[in-house]
Amino acid sequence: LRISAKYKVSLVAEPLALIRQHRTTQSYFPSPQTIELVLRDHLALLEKALNTHLLADSEVDRGSILAKEYGLAALGYAALGEEAKALTHMKMADALDPVYLRAPSPRFRELVLYYAHLVVQSEPIRERTIRSAALVRSVLELRKCIVGAQDSTGDAILTDLYIAQLLFAYDSGEDALARSLLLHVLVRDPSKVRERGVSAKLPDLFLGRDASNLLRSWKHRLAQ
Repeated sequence: LRISAKYKVSLVAEPLALIRQHRTTQSYFPSPQTIELVLRDHLALLEKALNTHLLADSEVDRGSILAKEYGLAALGYAALGEEAKALTHMKMADALDPVYLRAPSPRFRELVLYYAHLVVQSEPIRERTIRSAALVRSVLELRKCIVGAQDSTGDAILTDLYIAQLLFAYDSGEDALARSLLLHVLVRDPSKVRERGVSAKLPDLFLGRDASNLLRSWKHRLAQ
């Protein structure tokens, strides 16, 4: 921010540094100590930035920015099974930004899906699917304590998770698992099958990849 106040800045659209994420990457895989440490450091950094002359008088939504950090801490505690602490941090996020946990804001949904993938990425694919879904269900149940049981946004978040898992299972050659996840999507929202190329994978999943490829080959020849 201080540099941009005096000089022109530009976007370099390529990775300049890479981080290898694994079980000992403590910023990503939670423990009670690292959750509070990361939250404290992030809040201090954000407060400093928000109090600079560049942002202090701007239209930046301070509550919205800080709410995300409490949301991230809540997800960490939920992953550890510490529901009371997770709910406390969710309430802090809600106090800072009442829209954050509620529809139509997509920010909390995106954070939940990202985190659910992140904390289980080193697990085998089947265990990954089970654990990430369990984490999201736990978070959504806690969220109901704040937004109310009638809110239906949670179903959409869980459906988006199943779609992401379905696509990953398909790309990994786990067609039986992908079919199982497809049923979860169909039960919750059949219209979602049209999104993100899921419908294009249905022949492979139900006919088998060899039969599906043969069928596509015949269609291509008939079209010529």
